[in-house]
Amino acid sequence: MSKGSRPFHAARYIRPGIRLVRLRIDQADFIAQQLANMDPWRALGYSQPGLYTYLVNEDPALHRYALEYAGELAGIIAVRNPWLFGPHLELLAIFPAYQGVGIGGEVIEWLRNEAQPHARNLWVVVSAFNTDAQRFYRRHGFQEIASLAELIAPGYDELLMRKPLT
Repeated sequence: MSKGSRPFHAARYIRPGIRLVRLRIDQADFIAQQLANMDPWRALGYSQPGLYTYLVNEDPALHRYALEYAGELAGIIAVRNPWLFGPHLELLAIFPAYQGVGIGGEVIEWLRNEAQPHARNLWVVVSAFNTDAQRFYRRHGFQEIASLAELIAPGYDELLMRKPLT
């Protein structure tokens, strides 16, 4: 990001080993199908059509990027900005074949770099049953702030986590 520019508005970002490219509508169906077959979305009852709608609906505050690794579609990130007191990482999914190679860590570093000049915090909401995601976010400096009972689905709690940027 160049100094003085708005965060999350470029069409493309390049990080070591990955590229973040603004999501194209022709990618949304494949990504929605992948998400519908992955937890936590599967466990929470998200459908492929519902996820597709989320990915393609016009929303000027939601910045969606396809994650490319070695030239292949490897995941998705959606960042809501502005959101309260800093950007909200609304969706981060690395497809199973690409997990464990450092994509998630690079994405968090990119997110921090984009947000830091403009915000004091990054935010994420994680399903309480998703202990792998909780561990990932804690490893990258996020701290649990609150438990939100049944925020997304009946019978499932979510955890609000914050990463201070100062």
